[in-house]
Amino acid sequence: MHPIQSKIKEGEHQRQDFKFRVDDAHKIAITLVAFANTDGGRLLVGVKDNGKIAGVRTSEEWHVIEGAADLYCDPPVEVEAHRWEVDGVEVLEVEVRPRGRKVHKAQDKEGRWWAYFRNADRNLKAHIVQIAQWQEDERPRGSLIELQPEEKHVLEMLRTKNLQLNEIQRAVGMPRRALVSYLAHLMWWGLIALDYEGERPNHWRFHLIKSHSRTNSESEHQ
Repeated sequence: MHPIQSKIKEGEHQRQDFKFRVDDAHKIAITLVAFANTDGGRLLVGVKDNGKIAGVRTSEEWHVIEGAADLYCDPPVEVEAHRWEVDGVEVLEVEVRPRGRKVHKAQDKEGRWWAYFRNADRNLKAHIVQIAQWQEDERPRGSLIELQPEEKHVLEMLRTKNLQLNEIQRAVGMPRRALVSYLAHLMWWGLIALDYEGERPNHWRFHLIKSHSRTNSESEHQ
């Protein structure tokens, strides 16, 4: 079996996406950014959603992808292409490297820049707290969790109910920027997480990770 056929058998998942063809640089930039902001991944171009190999003109497809990675991704996404011939047709395999310190954003057709991430086989627009949490990755992680009173308050609220960002803000009555920073800190420590229900980030709810071992450390600081 050809190596590409083995990869196709995996289906689409968090680190793999099929593309019949690439004809919209803005759309492909979203996928590149989503992969880069998660764990990296690969595109198989010339493969239909059902896994059937259709083939493409690899040089043309690569031209669009390379342009999207450079022009419509900020910072540019690192990609590497491999051309394969399978059953007499060409398939383009594009490897996307995971991001470094900076969060990648893709430009839409209106000129706006958005961060995306990969969840299962979907590209989702990142929540404002996720972006702040990714930026937390730049600083060293200590051995103990030292929580602010406001963060402890949020944890207590989430012990009984999953809440959206707007609901938490109304309950605690603090500026949005400060609340985003507190929630990002809690996510960074793995104490809370987001439920990705629906396509719109403002509808997502935060929940407490009750089984996480670090919650014991958190209680020691109360």
